[in-house]
Amino acid sequence: MRTEGASGGTVAPGGRFAAAEPPGPTVDTYGAGDAFAAGLTFALASGHGMAAALGLAARCGAAVLTARGPYDGQIAL
Repeated sequence: MRTEGASGGTVAPGGRFAAAEPPGPTVDTYGAGDAFAAGLTFALASGHGMAAALGLAARCGAAVLTARGPYDGQIAL
C-alpha cells in the first residue's frame, strides 16, 4: 500500500486506486493518512473486498482534510 495524497495511490496486487474528493475545502492535512489506514482496516475486517475498502478508506482520509486535527472531520458510518 502506498498513498499519494490527491493522486490516490497503489496497492499490490491490484494497481492504482483513486483519491476521494474532500466534502469541503481543505483546512488541515494532519491525520488524513491515519484516517485512511483506519478506514481500510475497518472495511477489510468487516469483510469488504479490496476495492470497496479502498473506497471507504479514501473517503475517510478526504473527510479529515476538512477540519482541524484528526478527529473533527471524520465520517459517520
